[in-house]
Amino acid sequence: MQIVLIVVVVAVLLVGQSSPSEPVGSAALRLAAAVGMMGVAPLFAAVSSGIVARRLRDGRGSAGRLWIGYQRLRRAHVILWLAASVGVVYWLDWIRLVRFNWHLDGLPLVDDVLVLLPVLGPLVLSWLAFYEVDRVLLDAGQPERRTTRRQYVGLHVQHYLGLLLVPVLGILALEDIVRWAAPDFLDGPYGALAVVPVLLGLLAFFPELLRRLWRTRPLPAGPLRSRLEETARRAGVRVRAIHVWRTQGLVVNAAVAGFVPGLRYVFLTDGLIERLTDEQVEAVFAHELGHLRHHHPMLRVAALVVPLGVGLWAASYWPGGRDFWGDCTLAVLPGTVWAGLLGLAAMAVYVLTLFGAYSRRLESQADLFACQNMAAAEPVSAVVGALEALARVNGRRHARGWQHDSIARRVDFLQKTARCAEVELLYHRRVRLVGYLIVGLAAGVLICLSVFSPALG
Repeated sequence: MQIVLIVVVVAVLLVGQSSPSEPVGSAALRLAAAVGMMGVAPLFAAVSSGIVARRLRDGRGSAGRLWIGYQRLRRAHVILWLAASVGVVYWLDWIRLVRFNWHLDGLPLVDDVLVLLPVLGPLVLSWLAFYEVDRVLLDAGQPERRTTRRQYVGLHVQHYLGLLLVPVLGILALEDIVRWAAPDFLDGPYGALAVVPVLLGLLAFFPELLRRLWRTRPLPAGPLRSRLEETARRAGVRVRAIHVWRTQGLVVNAAVAGFVPGLRYVFLTDGLIERLTDEQVEAVFAHELGHLRHHHPMLRVAALVVPLGVGLWAASYWPGGRDFWGDCTLAVLPGTVWAGLLGLAAMAVYVLTLFGAYSRRLESQADLFACQNMAAAEPVSAVVGALEALARVNGRRHARGWQHDSIARRVDFLQKTARCAEVELLYHRRVRLVGYLIVGLAAGVLICLSVFSPALG
């Protein structure tokens, strides 16, 4: 969902940068139609989640089958949300309505936020509806804790929108400042360099951003913290602090962020600490240390630099919009915007396929690192036990994410490496070789971009 949201938000902003600078007719009718279309996805979410929640409470049907059906409804909801967003933004000319009918184009960030309303508003309303199903599931797993609708929606806003909107709005604010201070700079050959300070700042201080957006607090002193700090010392990995991500028990997971040891944080959710044993939490923590020890955050950035650099180089040679599209309606957008939209689509495909496959390999390497650095008598069994505990809590042993293999496949892989050490050695060698190749490609792309690009060279 996060990838889809990022693609849609960036696409809307790209189109918005070059929409015709004139009002549209029938503004009141367009606004009414837009409000109606924005309500389609939330209405579908309310009806579908209400039916599923009622059947779960009444015990009608298998919980497993209801969950599978619910996931299908969620996917149908995403399609409805996408269709409605495209309809409002493109067919109803929402961007022109906001900026030129309402005369908001001169207000920094205000127009950008309202331009994104057809995308973000229906999502928030849908989360209000989906709470009904998740509350039933959460109450079954933690009857002593009742999560309110406000807490549920707030967590989703922090997780999905906070990490996206803060950097996006930061870049847009910087663009507004630069355009005010030096009006011709952004349209010149070095205009793209204006966002470099923001991007570098995000890379450096992303852990601090996470710490604040996720409402975290340091892990209290005690046996668990001492155990985890000893694991970090034994693994030879420095982290600034271990923080608890307060999710009201909604999330059972962990994360790591930071390139510099002084700005590295490991985040453990409250649900993880409450529902797993200390040994299982240690296994999850050791897995996150494995990402740091093998430089996975930097490798992931390098893997994204390669297609981005190629895309920037190709965009500098992109033909004019009308030359490419002829006289069709789509020709109102400049060629640079179409280059951005097509590049964005290609980037999404790359992330969901090649980048996702590479990320899954890194996850398995982190699992192996956890097995090597656990203090347990049988470390592989300890890590497998932690993975199985996560599968029970989340109910997804066989489900595969775009960045994570299924728990079942990860467990099978660890058990296979435990039986044959050669499998583990060969795996590390292959992952290391791919890492070297990615770093080399990223460096080469950056050099070629700076030397041969007609815009930057």
